[in-house]
Amino acid sequence: MRELEDQIIYGLEKLCSISSFYLEKKAKDFGLSSLQLKILEYLERRCVSSLTDIALEFEITKATVSDSINGLVKKGFVEKRVTEIDKRRKKLVLTRKGKEVVGDLRFNEKILEEFFSENGREIGVTFLNILKKILLSMLEKKAGQRIIVCPLCGNFIKKDDGFFYCTFLNKKFSMEEIRLNCKKFFYKKNN
Repeated sequence: MRELEDQIIYGLEKLCSISSFYLEKKAKDFGLSSLQLKILEYLERRCVSSLTDIALEFEITKATVSDSINGLVKKGFVEKRVTEIDKRRKKLVLTRKGKEVVGDLRFNEKILEEFFSENGREIGVTFLNILKKILLSMLEKKAGQRIIVCPLCGNFIKKDDGFFYCTFLNKKFSMEEIRLNCKKFFYKKNN
């Protein structure tokens, strides 16, 4: 049985390695650090992000995030805009140049789309459900990095009936419907 776990871990590590290699290459192409490129991708996937959210996501200091953001602003990839609700706060918005860079990073998504079109989307659904179960198991055991997943979100409420409730979506859902990488995710205060 140990061979199965070793093969899975090796495969997942290789997926990460290939992704990291591609990211490093693209970062150099655009004159960015790999962190700056990851931040651009993160901003594109999130509706609202604060320096704190970014620092938590990448497990780095707010000062490091601030330096990276300032570099992205200076290079024209990101703008800081005043929010409508609170004029003292600024939101980070990708510029057209920033969006073009992120669009160029869709390499992995294109490979997956091609794979699922050739092999069926049900394989993807099964894989995602297995991946969610592994990630949630790791979360329960306090292993690994922070993950953008419903149980860590400030919108998430666990119900006594075994279901969950999202205050943002105003929806009750089961464990199988838990989402990864939701655009409206924000970390709970106690995480």
